[in-house]
Amino acid sequence: MSLFFNPNETSAHGSYSLTIKESDGTNDQASTLDRDGVFRVFFGVSRNSYEGLFRPKPPRPAKGGVVDTGHDFTQTNLLVPHPIYAWMN
Repeated sequence: MSLFFNPNETSAHGSYSLTIKESDGTNDQASTLDRDGVFRVFFGVSRNSYEGLFRPKPPRPAKGGVVDTGHDFTQTNLLVPHPIYAWMN
């Protein structure tokens, strides 16, 4: 499930402002979401908000890789950066 946001049609494709993911994907298995009752709620934040919560954003990971933030993405009930898209805030 996702919420798509494109105010004033400023982006050709808009942007996701919220997603709920219940299972792993081929490019995103760091959270092991395929466990019973586990899901991830993702929402975008500004760079200042990201850095206030998690320190400077990490570099973009290699294709198929996971960002290096020091977080355990398999833990539950915690606010952590997205394992793939944290470099985008």
